[in-house]
Amino acid sequence: MGLFIVFLYFPTTSDAQWSSDFSGSDLSEWTGDVDQYIINEAGQLQLNAPEAGETTIFRQSQISNDTVSIGFFHLLDFSPSDNNRSTIYLALDNQDLTVANGYYIQVGENGSDDALIFYYLNNGTAEQIGSATMSAMANEPAVVRIDIDVYPNGLWSVKTNYDGIEATSLDVEFMDDRFKFSNSQFFGMTCKFSASRADKFFYDDMFLKAFEIDRTPPTIIEARALSVNQILIKFDEPVESVNAQNVNNYNVDNGVGNPLAVSISGTLGNEYLLQFASDFVSSIEYTMTASGINDLNENLMEDFSFMFNVPGRPMIGDLLLSEILFDPYIEGEDFIELYNTSDKFLELQGLVILNTQNEIMETVTSNISLGPKEYIALTEDAVFLVQEYKPDSDANINTSNLPAFNNDEGNVTIVNADGTVLDFLDYNEDQHFQLLDDTEGVSLERISFDVETNNDRNWQSASQNTRYATPGYKNSGEISINQGDDMFTIVKETFSPDQDGADDVMILNYNLEKTGFVANIAIHDAAGFKIKELSQNELLSTQGIITWDGTDEEGNISDLGIYIIVGQVFHTDGDVLEFKKTAVLAGFID
Repeated sequence: MGLFIVFLYFPTTSDAQWSSDFSGSDLSEWTGDVDQYIINEAGQLQLNAPEAGETTIFRQSQISNDTVSIGFFHLLDFSPSDNNRSTIYLALDNQDLTVANGYYIQVGENGSDDALIFYYLNNGTAEQIGSATMSAMANEPAVVRIDIDVYPNGLWSVKTNYDGIEATSLDVEFMDDRFKFSNSQFFGMTCKFSASRADKFFYDDMFLKAFEIDRTPPTIIEARALSVNQILIKFDEPVESVNAQNVNNYNVDNGVGNPLAVSISGTLGNEYLLQFASDFVSSIEYTMTASGINDLNENLMEDFSFMFNVPGRPMIGDLLLSEILFDPYIEGEDFIELYNTSDKFLELQGLVILNTQNEIMETVTSNISLGPKEYIALTEDAVFLVQEYKPDSDANINTSNLPAFNNDEGNVTIVNADGTVLDFLDYNEDQHFQLLDDTEGVSLERISFDVETNNDRNWQSASQNTRYATPGYKNSGEISINQGDDMFTIVKETFSPDQDGADDVMILNYNLEKTGFVANIAIHDAAGFKIKELSQNELLSTQGIITWDGTDEEGNISDLGIYIIVGQVFHTDGDVLEFKKTAVLAGFID
């Protein structure tokens, strides 16, 4: 269950400050529709009305200082609307709203533009004076933590965090000094709700306290490259503009140096755009250092360093499919894994994931930069993947919509934002290890990135040791093909199909000088009897792999021991290649 929590503080003289964390059961300081509320087991004030309606409660609030600070944590366990909304009275001179003067915040309106809306109330008539980020409170649940400073000259400075943690990001500033906070007598809130929302409003940690002088230096809360030669930095509060625009206060390594120019971005005084003379390179991760910057109260920021990169769009060969789970557990979701084969940072936003079998496609909307030689798993339920498969701590898993994948066979195609097909795989359940009794929850992993994607032999079931999937990190059976002088090579002479992730299949690597070869390859036991055909008149590419899982022609387990791989490879121009290789079958899955 979500909660709707309000935490407010007003800077007042010390004899007027108050706090309430609802850790007890006493609501005696509140008046109004108090019987419509309870203090729940979590120690929160909770609306608990029997039916649809509107409730209002107040407590007295004497403010004798004209410098005010306000803050609250606020969560509604639904998406607010005009019929289900909350109003927080920051300061009123009268409980009768038809004649009251003061300020309040409202959350909830028709449409999807729900935001924190600030109002001035003049003899019962409301006038909007400010609005925080549009649509930030349109979610279900709607969450915010807010800190407001109201200065003697009427400047309202509003910081928010829409994840509900510490409010450090400057959201909006506006001016209004028509009501003096020293005239305030009441603090309160109104809940308007339908029957289904009658217990979905929660409050906690309310307090009023004297204004505290800012002695905290600014920090950089966001830094990102906007283009190949621009960086946007965002401070947690307005900073003094002269030092913030001094190019000597910023430096980027790898020979980039100071920016050419620094300019204010936006109107809040906490965002700055840095323009550089040279372009950043997509294969380099840079470090920028900022120093010598202070806030409006002369608090000097400590030297601050951060790393950034400028990702480029993937080209053909840069981004390959690495793993797919198309038959998840009932409570889970599919996932696909991609691998960046290049030495560049790749921008994945705008990438299209397509299933050509059912013609369903989804677009990656997150701003994702994939580093060189890095993996990323995309799924609609990242939490389940982590809980079920216990991936490595550095696994890269991102939530993203995916097209539906059939449990028996289907297709996954990766398309660049410009429509270029980067990679595709036609998968089927027969690619799984034959001796697995049940492949639900078992992913298919790519064996080698040196072999083409759409080669059935280049995929195998993930190992038992990894809980049958490796989302967001190196595949359990992944190998790198060593292209030596021999045209046919056994990668590891001893293999053990025990699903432990180490040499689970025999891999015959081939490296031919031209296309057009046709192969007949078979497995013989030590006595010379043929037990399985691996290839029969199979047209080979110039390089690839042939695999054997240790089963015979009928799918039975072969005896442990030495086996001979016999091959005849023919070309239409008359060339004939013959080879014999040996491999040792050392163990099978239990």
